[in-house]
This record gives sequence, structure tokens and C-alpha cells, in this order.
Amino acid sequence: MTPLEIILREFNVHLTTSDKVQRDNVKNHLRDLARAFVASVYLPQGNIEYDAYIVDIGSHRLGVDMPDSDLDLICMVPPDVTIEDFFDKFPGILESDTQANNILVIRSAHVPLIKFTMFDVDVELLFASCPLHLSISQLQNHADIDTVSRRSLDAIATDDAILRIVEDNVHIDTFRKLVRCMKKWAKERGIYKQSVGLPGGIGWTIMCARICQMYPHASLNELVRKMFETYSQWSWNDPVHLEEECHIRTATQSVMTVLTPGRVTITNCTKKISRMTLQTLMKELRRAERISQTAVTKEDWKQLFAPYQDEFFAQFRKFFEISVTSASSLSVESRMTTFTKNLEETSGIEFRLLPKWFPDRATAAHSVIYIGVSSSSSCPKWAEIMDDCTKELIKVLPPSLRLNETDEREARCKVALKSRSQMSYYINQESNTSYQDRNALKLYRGANLSTERTTTHRQGGLLYNEEEGIKWENVGMAVGAVALFGVGLTFLAVAGAAVGGGQNEARRMEEKRRQKRKKLWKQVPGFIIVCLLALFIIVLIVLTTMGSR
Repeated sequence: MTPLEIILREFNVHLTTSDKVQRDNVKNHLRDLARAFVASVYLPQGNIEYDAYIVDIGSHRLGVDMPDSDLDLICMVPPDVTIEDFFDKFPGILESDTQANNILVIRSAHVPLIKFTMFDVDVELLFASCPLHLSISQLQNHADIDTVSRRSLDAIATDDAILRIVEDNVHIDTFRKLVRCMKKWAKERGIYKQSVGLPGGIGWTIMCARICQMYPHASLNELVRKMFETYSQWSWNDPVHLEEECHIRTATQSVMTVLTPGRVTITNCTKKISRMTLQTLMKELRRAERISQTAVTKEDWKQLFAPYQDEFFAQFRKFFEISVTSASSLSVESRMTTFTKNLEETSGIEFRLLPKWFPDRATAAHSVIYIGVSSSSSCPKWAEIMDDCTKELIKVLPPSLRLNETDEREARCKVALKSRSQMSYYINQESNTSYQDRNALKLYRGANLSTERTTTHRQGGLLYNEEEGIKWENVGMAVGAVALFGVGLTFLAVAGAAVGGGQNEARRMEEKRRQKRKKLWKQVPGFIIVCLLALFIIVLIVLTTMGSR
């Protein structure tokens, strides 16, 4: 087993036996509920033959799901059951079931779905109404299937096409390890979540499959290195595709284009990527490429997965804090690109979203997500920027999500501007400190982290006292100057005493002068030790100050 594989095992990126049993229990239980749902539709019509299937898609079907992955499923029902029947009745069936909770119906999505938790597994359930006796390839060309059902069934076709293409090039287990490795890396580095305009699971999976296609029979280490090397230099005018016909049939391109294989209608699964998001992605790919090219030992590979969270709060001095009720976080998250798009259109602005929800310390029922921002001197005032972006966000949010209400306790969604000094609580929260790359923080502007400040920061102290304007590197230089001045005074005092003592002894008597000299030479070793100790302190302070820059 290679060092990289050992690291992945330590990260627990594979499902355990109990995890697999849990997911099987979810599918079996959902099939019983789906059959009960179909019966509730069919029995009033006098039909006695009915059935329903629960089909897995996404990471579970591909065999690349991780313990924290959602379980993506499709509820396949006979043609007479409509999507209106499904969304009108099935949520009620889930609510009456003791195993289901946190139920959220999302009918307005491109592919409508129901999200919920069952047996401690997060589930996303899609819907498809179709003849159950037909194969997927037959269903794709079936004329009487509605648009929503066709989109759901396309997910199955895409997964099967990916597996078929990969198996022709590399061992399937190597491919699955590569996908898990990339997903873990992307999550730790804050560049994984399709709903907020970043590549999601299917995007990263297709990109991994393309590398397997380009470098057949390569080992896991080679594939990881080629993954970063290839995409850090990729010209995104060219789409990533697994089938040549996908490229030929694609007329439109976005900032970043990753095409789904196996579908009648080719789609771009990274169409939400913006110019600024792509810059962030390329920056992370280049960082990973540098690390992976020289990584040999286990510790080398650990640096690749250093969580970005601490760096995020060190890199920026201003943050937009979007606070919403926990139940509304998914609705806001899916519309977050509207907020960031407005930021991107503001000249002089650089920003990066951290795709992670934190508990809101001010309001227990709320969750918060942060966007770090920085600007040039020509940029408009922050208050104006926040107002403009908030107005755009309001336009796309459901009416029930009120923003910036007078009574903050009643507001379901609020936008506020925060400084870095207010972010100390979130630094290092829920992150694995055993593989923190602390030196990496120093590469980011404004970090100014010294060893002492890292200790304070780990104890919950402020990372940067922006309000008081303390510049820690200046403090270090001042301490060094004081120490140097003190050493100089000590040297002058000792030297003066030596000269004065010698002159007095010369006037009086030679014997006393010799005695004084003996005493003086006895003091020399102590003086040398004091000077060396002072010099060591000065060097330590200078090195610490230079490191903090």
C-alpha cells in the first residue's frame, strides 16, 4: 500500500460494512413506501397490479460514495402516476414514517427532488414515471416520457457510460480511489459544491474519468499527479468530454465546460462556474500540482489535504456573512450564485466563498456562510456593495425568506459585513489539526502568523486585531531594537569600568592593579555568556519577524 493510499484510509473515505448496510436498509424501506404510494394512486382506479422501483444513481451507483455522501435515488413508478401525484402525496407518506425526518421538497429545481434523512443517511430522491419493463436505453428513446422523468433517467445513463468508459482504460478500483481522493481534496480545499457554483460530484468524477482515459493503466499516484498537472494547464475553451460525439454536438460553452456522457441531450455539469470561481479552482490546482510532483512520504501527501478554512480567515480582512434559518439554508445555497455574480461585476473586487455552513452564535436556529472579500482603493464603499448584492439576492429568494428585517429575531435571512477580528471563533473549528499545514498560512497576504500567535489562535484568541491596528511584525522589530540597545549599554558599562579601574590602580600601586585585572578576567566568561545569550535572543526575534512576513 502506497503512502497516498494509507492517507486515504486514515481519512476514512471508504464506506464501512455498517455504512453499506444502512444504505441498503434505506433503499429497501423506501421501496416499501413507494409501493404504498403507487397503491394509493392505483387502487382508487381499480388497478390491482402495481409496483415501484428505487434505483440508485450518482456516487452510490458508481461505487465512489464516502461516509458523508448523500444517497441519490430515483423513485421509478408506472406511467399512470404523475409528478403531481408524487409531490402531493409522497411527502405526506414520509412525514408519517418514523424513520424519515428533515424533509424538504424542492419542486422548483431543474430536476425536482425531495431531500430527507432516513436511518441517519441523507437522501435525495428524484422521480421518474415510465414503463418499468423497459431498459434505460429504451427509455431514453421513448416518446411518452415527460421532461422531468427523462432528466432523472439521464443520470442513470451517465453513470453507466462513465463506468463503461473507465473499465476500458484502468482497473475500476483504481478509478474509484482516484475519485475519492479528488473529492476529499476538493472538500478540504473548499472547491466542492455544485449548488454554490463550484464543481460537484459528477463534475469531478467526469474529470477523473477523462484522466483515466488519457493515461490508461496508470497507477493511483501517477493518475493523481496527472490530474493536477493536466487541469492546472487546461485551456477551458475546450470542454472536458469522454465521448467524441459529445464534443461535436455541443454548440454552447460556458466559462468551464464538463460534458455528461451517455445522454440524448448533452449537458454541461459545471455551467454555474463563474470567472472568479474558475480562478480560484486554477489556483488550487496549481498548488496541488506543486505538492504532488514532489510528494513521496506520507507527510508530503498530507500537505495536499490541508484544510483551507484557516487560510480563508487569514487571507481576507472583510467577510460577507449570510445568516439564514437552518431549514432555509438549501434554498439560499442554491441561489448563492446570484449574490456572487453581482460581486464579480463590481470592479476592483476579489472574493472567495467558503462552501461550509457554520452555526450562528447570535441566533441558535440560524446557520451562516461566509464570502471573503478584498478590494482595490478604487472600489465603491462596502455598504453600497452589500446593499446591491443583497437586493439581487432578494429578487430570487422565495417570499418567505425575508432579508434585513428590523427585528432580527424574525428575519429568516440576513446579510452583514464582518471584519477579520470577529472571525476567531470559526478558525480551526471542526478541522483536523493533526494535518494542518501551518506554514502554508504564511504564503497568504495579511496572515502574519508567528509561533506565539498560532498558539493564541489555537486557544481561541484573535487571529488579527484589526480594530486596534496592531502590526505584530512591528512589535517584534521594536522588541529586537530594545534588546540590542540594552546589550550595547551593558557592553559600554563593563568596558568603562575596566578602563577606569586600570587607571586608578596605576596611580596607586602595581600590586592592586594586578589583583583588579585578575578579578576582571574572571568576569570575562560571564560577560561573553551574557553577550551570546543576547545575540541569540536578537537572532530569534529577527527570524520570527521575517517568518511572519
